[in-house]
Amino acid sequence: MKRLINELSIQVTHDLSRGLISKKCRTITVLTVSKAGGQLE
Repeated sequence: MKRLINELSIQVTHDLSRGLISKKCRTITVLTVSKAGGQLE
């Protein structure tokens, strides 16, 4: 039972960190694109 809970918490943590990372990547991409767009003008 303890092992099952452990695996579940690992899965949840993994999903959370993956969500945060993709959010961070999206923010960086948006910033990079807007910066590049600003230099083109």
